[in-house]
Amino acid sequence: MDENEKLANELLVAFLKIRKFTIKLEHDDGLTNQECMVLESILHGNANEKSATPNYLCSRLSISPEALSRSIRHLRQKGYVSTIHNPKERRRVIYVLKAKGEEACKLISDKVLSKAKEYVSMIGEEDTKHLLRILTKTFTNMELHFHNREENICSN
Repeated sequence: MDENEKLANELLVAFLKIRKFTIKLEHDDGLTNQECMVLESILHGNANEKSATPNYLCSRLSISPEALSRSIRHLRQKGYVSTIHNPKERRRVIYVLKAKGEEACKLISDKVLSKAKEYVSMIGEEDTKHLLRILTKTFTNMELHFHNREENICSN
């Protein structure tokens, strides 16, 4: 195995470890990680109205329309989100945060920020800056590589 292949394997293992240790966003009301991310994405979709379209949410979260539908159904049942018809296109819908959804977003944001601060404290400010620079460069290049070429890495 050459040095480049060895580094590539180590990089893949590191990415898997990062994924394993991501912050769990589960909320006290039994919301799943994905449901918490949907709430946060609605909040930031059209920030003035705290709303988002299904297309925006699927794209931002990289989830299927079916997965989004399941999350929205649970969020509506629990009173976090409402669905309204898009005034520009009556056949389309927009998801809007209710007050309970906004409160949950605040709690989730506080939890995530607190955990991120712990991580910065553990690895130090300077190393955090280096990590951010490297991750930004990595993700930018990955997006360019995979989105522009639309490669299917599973095909021959």
